Amino acid sequence: MKKLLFVAFISGLAFLTGCGSQENTTETEASSSSSTANAASQSSAEPENQSQSDQAQTTIQMTADDTVITGVLDNSAASQAFIETLPQTISMNSYGDREYYASIDEITEPGEEIDDYTNGDICYYPPGPSFAIFYNQEESSNQSGLIKLGEVTSDLAAFGELDDTVEMTIEIAE
Repeated sequence: MKKLLFVAFISGLAFLTGCGSQENTTETEASSSSSTANAASQSSAEPENQSQSDQAQTTIQMTADDTVITGVLDNSAASQAFIETLPQTISMNSYGDREYYASIDEITEPGEEIDDYTNGDICYYPPGPSFAIFYNQEESSNQSGLIKLGEVTSDLAAFGELDDTVEMTIEIAE
């Protein structure tokens, strides 16, 4: 804003004193107009970017028997590819009192690979290819090669109440 006022002041001063040629005054005015347009463009882009990040997550619902678990998937290409397969029902298996996993079709889109999981992470494991929800034991884990798709937003204790193998329906929440 200070630059804009400075350019306007200099332009006005040059005009009033008759200094410089008409060509220079025109260039200064064009530069000032361009700066004003760029500033307006940047200002209007910021709220748009903020609204895009607000929309960057998709809420999902995962249902096994009477247990409903909610989560969010991020806006990565891998997550979007997974979302395209929803709704789907998959047979999830418990493993090591830390995760539920299931074989799924390969996701060929890139995603954020993480060094290890955090309790609540929803991940894709390419070597499986598997879909996994981690709910426990992050402190003793050494699980690499995961692509994070999102995270569980419900209480993770719900996973402790599920059978070792469950049919889980995953769908976009309404």
